[in-house]
Amino acid sequence: MLARKEIKQSQGKSLVPVVITTCNRPDKLKQLLKSLGRCYLARQTEVHIFVDAPFAVTVQEKNKKIIRLARSWRGFKKVHLTKRKKNLGSVDNLEKALQFMFKRHKAVIFLEDDNIVSKNFLDFMNQSLGAFQDDPQCFSICGYSYTCPPHRKLKTDIYTAPYFSAWGTGLFRHRYFPIREILGRKPDPFFLSPGRIWKCLNYMPHLFRLYMEAWLQKKICHDLLYSLISLKQKKYSVFPVNTKVINKGFDGSGIHCGFSHHQFYSEFADENRRNFRLDPEIEVNSLFLKKNREFFKKFFSASFRHEASLYWRYARRALGLRR
Repeated sequence: MLARKEIKQSQGKSLVPVVITTCNRPDKLKQLLKSLGRCYLARQTEVHIFVDAPFAVTVQEKNKKIIRLARSWRGFKKVHLTKRKKNLGSVDNLEKALQFMFKRHKAVIFLEDDNIVSKNFLDFMNQSLGAFQDDPQCFSICGYSYTCPPHRKLKTDIYTAPYFSAWGTGLFRHRYFPIREILGRKPDPFFLSPGRIWKCLNYMPHLFRLYMEAWLQKKICHDLLYSLISLKQKKYSVFPVNTKVINKGFDGSGIHCGFSHHQFYSEFADENRRNFRLDPEIEVNSLFLKKNREFFKKFFSASFRHEASLYWRYARRALGLRR
């Protein structure tokens, strides 16, 4: 009944707006807009594109292509274009975009410019945001799923987990933390507790290592920081059992993904479904917890020596023994 109620709402006039941040990848943005334009609810959806100013003279022409593309694109209810006067960087461009949007909307759907989405992406996001809007423990709705569902029928179209993916995500105004408010001068003391380390290993075996590597390099990774916040505050995100987003940024053009020959997904499954079953099932949550844990172990593995070295450096800084 919940899913049927939400599908009716998603066909009304008030749909959750889409936010896209971009800078110097017009080809990637074009791919995203094409896929988003194929969504069943595209013509009822407003899209807000926030274009950062070029960070170098060499990308000025690409930046101009993005602006021309955004101004000429059709197929949505409306396209809003915001051009930054100076280069903010990807983190502050997104933060300012969300600040602007949350003054006007209770929820938004955020997409990176190297994402592509399934035809029922907007259906899934609008229905899920509506279904979980009153649950304060739900931090976000993620359109990306790390692993594929098993070859058997499931009783639900979602699973919940205490981590986060920024590849196509729905955010609630009153549950969103500006990323710079989470950062501290010292690493987060969360990992000092053996019990918390064990909890982290159970959900995201790679979280500590990637968090500490990013902290040492002074990189801001939304996936890592919001996953840490979710574990600390016992919050969860909603994920689709069939991914609604594919990331195309593994060609070296992105900031965090780097270059990889591995293609996590090549196509979408179950794109024709428009009425989603949004009741969490303990069995399905446990199933994807195990599948995702094995995925994280396989693709984010590191030597014990490296992990131990990182933890030594972490503990000294977290305890204030070294800056």
